[in-house]
Amino acid sequence: MTLHNRISPTDVEVETPDRSLELLTDLNEQITQLLKLCEELQLENEHLTAERKKLLDERQELVQKCSLAEEGIDATIARLEALIKEE
Repeated sequence: MTLHNRISPTDVEVETPDRSLELLTDLNEQITQLLKLCEELQLENEHLTAERKKLLDERQELVQKCSLAEEGIDATIARLEALIKEE
């Protein structure tokens, strides 16, 4: 079998200037969509990063408040135990 017999004229797509322009237009549209998606993802990432920082700060504040509350409870228990011993 020769090379000529294995490749038929219908197997080869001939690009015309119109087809090339269409392909470039499609490619340009895809690139534009990807750039838009990248911008959206960047904004979402910035928002999520800011939200994460806010939540971490809030968590730290709550941990400090819990620690202060625990210290107050411990002090109150110690005072109550001292009062019980005095009786």
